[in-house]
Amino acid sequence: MKNALVCCTISLLGYFSCVAQGDMQDTITEVTIEALRIESNFLRVPMHVSQIDVKSIRDLSQQLSLQEYISQVPGVFSLNATNYAQDLRISIRGFGARAAFGIRGIKLVVDGIPETTPDGQGQLDNLTLNTIDKIEIIKGPASSLYGNASGGVIHIQTTEDFQKPFVDGGITFGSFGMQQYQFSSGLKTKQTRLLFSGNHVKTNGYRDQSGMKSSSVGAKLIHDFANTSELKFAINYTNSPQADDPGGINAELAAANPRQARDRNVLFQTGEAISQLKLSTHYETPISDNMHFESYGFYSTRNFEGLLPFEFGGWVDLDRTYWGAGASLTQKIIKSNAVFTGKLGIDLASQADDRLRYRNLEGTRGDPTLDQLESFDNFAAYYLGHTSLSKWDFTVGLRWDNNTLSAEDRFLANGDDSGEIKLNGLTSSLGLNYALRENMSLFINVRESFETPSLSELSTNPSGTVGFNEDIKAQEAVNVELGVKSMFGKNKHLELTVFHISTENDLVPFELEEFPDRAFFRNAGSTSRTGIELFLQYPITNNLTFTGNYAFSDFTYSDYLVNDNQLDGNRLPAIPQDVGSLALLYSKNNLDIKVHSEFIGQLFANDANSVELASYNLTKLSVSYAINKNGKTFKPFFGINNLFDTAYNDNIRINAFGSRFFEPGPGVNVYGGLRVRL
Repeated sequence: MKNALVCCTISLLGYFSCVAQGDMQDTITEVTIEALRIESNFLRVPMHVSQIDVKSIRDLSQQLSLQEYISQVPGVFSLNATNYAQDLRISIRGFGARAAFGIRGIKLVVDGIPETTPDGQGQLDNLTLNTIDKIEIIKGPASSLYGNASGGVIHIQTTEDFQKPFVDGGITFGSFGMQQYQFSSGLKTKQTRLLFSGNHVKTNGYRDQSGMKSSSVGAKLIHDFANTSELKFAINYTNSPQADDPGGINAELAAANPRQARDRNVLFQTGEAISQLKLSTHYETPISDNMHFESYGFYSTRNFEGLLPFEFGGWVDLDRTYWGAGASLTQKIIKSNAVFTGKLGIDLASQADDRLRYRNLEGTRGDPTLDQLESFDNFAAYYLGHTSLSKWDFTVGLRWDNNTLSAEDRFLANGDDSGEIKLNGLTSSLGLNYALRENMSLFINVRESFETPSLSELSTNPSGTVGFNEDIKAQEAVNVELGVKSMFGKNKHLELTVFHISTENDLVPFELEEFPDRAFFRNAGSTSRTGIELFLQYPITNNLTFTGNYAFSDFTYSDYLVNDNQLDGNRLPAIPQDVGSLALLYSKNNLDIKVHSEFIGQLFANDANSVELASYNLTKLSVSYAINKNGKTFKPFFGINNLFDTAYNDNIRINAFGSRFFEPGPGVNVYGGLRVRL
């Protein structure tokens, strides 16, 4: 394995050198990275950061799941795009694969504001996909940048810059009763921009009991002051009264009828309803010629009601409030041919989950079984530095996170299980980048991360008691990464990265017979993750562009004992060893045609590696055509997902009891509609 990686690396480095020399006369595209908290040039960053220009492919997409955008990034893998009660499950180099629902272990940031809660939980059900312009993804540990649960970072930038006022509208219809209605508009004066957006979507779902309804509205105000200061206000509200959960089924049931729901999920009417409100503000201003001040603040409420497929505690009522604030000073010093940039900052965050559980009497709320107020408070201080000297770039990061988790037991009929724990973390990062040529660089870095259990994971106590499960610890990781990247001409982009990650106390989900379909968590001793990632974008002609990526992931347990079973050497479940994709985009005379084919390699459904899923391919075709008339644009579009009707599983329920690992994905399905810009 190691010899193969070395040979592949040497061969590709040689290819990098050849193509870079052959294209030295081409124009080099300047790409700026914002996710690193110090604005940097892509080729001078000693780290692998992938950037997706969503704006250029947005109108070719169904805009139903973030999966449509991130599948082109090697090392990023997602499942569960069609179970809207469980949410999209994203993993970056294995971080996040354990999530029972929502996004875990990965920090989500939207327009510079944290979307992930302080305890590491993240959802994107409140994000209107038609407003996304750009996505940046940091792969691997990044806690020195963003603290807890930063095994990777997804940094999303929505529409802010536009030249003139606009009104956008869209309507989409698709298989399984899918309907989507979208609206966005922008108003502009000399110093102020105001944006509105709205989205309504509903679907019956591919499987029985998998329907969803959701509506979102948002507004953003941006004011530029004369001294180049900028102030932003944003508000977003989402209401999703229906997101049904069909549950996992075994292989025999999936083969007999992949569209069926699990019988107990139907009996207990499983699913969720949520409403969320978020307010945020961001301010930045120059203090002097070489010093910059930046601050942010946000407040959010989320109301959740969920029904699970069992009686005792199977009805969950959760009221969550969380807020955060931060401030930083950035200083840039230029001396001779050296540029030094330093950033000193603090982050504050607080979360309170008012959690109640009741008996689920087959879809009717029964007597209470738990009443608990859980909180997570965070204070963090960090320092980031970036030094450029001739062809060399050096970065350093250091962050301290003080985390206090507490539970106040208010259901005292069975005793008082209140308690408090502290899970603090000091993380660091070092990186070195060398510009081999103007259009190519070589980098190496070492980075750390830590991940606390979330409040919902701590409150699911396998002992049957209330309070926190204090037996699980925070997960820690160290990442070593070596890579080379080149932007050799217009739209020509090549990257190769080799990495190794060691983790301790991996958080792993499992189920118990007495609580079917309820995820509990335990610590694995340690894991070893070695991988290689390759990305290539190359214009074949002026109108035809090829994009390809490949990731090899050798992720195994290096120390893991469960019920006297030694699992050392077993592969981590729900993570394919091989993932790759190929895409061709044809653009000419207002016509865009894209064919995207993704290969998902063999994977396992459980820690014991006793249940193996075969590899498969998914291919989709999308077409759009722009009609411009009197300054207005009308763009009809259509697409076909799973073009060759491949049988596959859209989600894997890790370590599920009763072999109910499988959630089959939809066969061939279509969508189409019209988007308009006035």
